Amino acid sequence: TVEPATARVRIRASGKDMVRMRVRAPELLLELRRAGPGERVVATSSGRLLLPVHSVARSSEVVSPPSVSVTVDTLTSQRVAIRPVVAGDPAPGYALAGRVRVDPESVNVLGPAGVVAALADLPTVPVDLSGHRRGFRRDARVLTPALLVSRPARVRVTVPIGEAKPEEIDCATGVFRLA
Repeated sequence: TVEPATARVRIRASGKDMVRMRVRAPELLLELRRAGPGERVVATSSGRLLLPVHSVARSSEVVSPPSVSVTVDTLTSQRVAIRPVVAGDPAPGYALAGRVRVDPESVNVLGPAGVVAALADLPTVPVDLSGHRRGFRRDARVLTPALLVSRPARVRVTVPIGEAKPEEIDCATGVFRLA
């Protein structure tokens, strides 16, 4: 992570180049060549400002900050369980007829050790049940937090749907006076 996440720079550019920079903002590169895990302070430099391709703009200085705090984490991978997410309701008279399953049940996640260690599971994008009268299968993307990559990135979700069974419930009784 980098704090602060943005820098203010002074740039000399034509109107055309300024428009280009609104579409694709310049990026200030940081020198981390020999950086190992941990926190460090890194100086900012106008010479490391990456400007849009074909731009004749020139950066003259980094106005602020003069340095940034950078935290570097080790890269790790781990198997993480997948939690299928469903949305909507089956057709009237129909309901889920069991547990929604995913295949595979877990994925390999790669990313910063601190982020990966905090994961209990990963959800899928919601699978819509609306109007369905029988079970079905859908491929769904696995939702991963920023900085993480999952392999595979998609899983097969199996949704069992069947006729809703009548249920018996207890209800209060009362005496009503009709006028």
